[in-house]
Amino acid sequence: MDLIQQCFDRQNKDLMKRLIAEDFSIDQALLFLPVAALGLCLSCRKTSEFQTIACLFTKSQYQMLRTIDIDQIADGSGLEPEQVIAGLHAIAPLLLQAFAAKSNTRDTHSAITSTEELA
Repeated sequence: MDLIQQCFDRQNKDLMKRLIAEDFSIDQALLFLPVAALGLCLSCRKTSEFQTIACLFTKSQYQMLRTIDIDQIADGSGLEPEQVIAGLHAIAPLLLQAFAAKSNTRDTHSAITSTEELA
């Protein structure tokens, strides 16, 4: 299972809270999350997880639109593209935290492996 899907599965309540804070109704958030997860996972197939997550923090909608199929997420969730963008911005910090934790785990594993090879 990839990082994006793991984050959506493990942090569903926190993601919901962030969306509700952005004026999503509970129903909108429930529809948005699985469609957004799929859209982000598809984006990761074209780019990297890091590039996909990084584009969520950009002020340039052009960059986000080049990386993520906003219209597909909007169509699948029944939301307007502007709401999709607001929702993605709202959940971006949690995705970045998950990516950082994964990177730290990889770095720790690499350091342990390198140390074991030296012994």
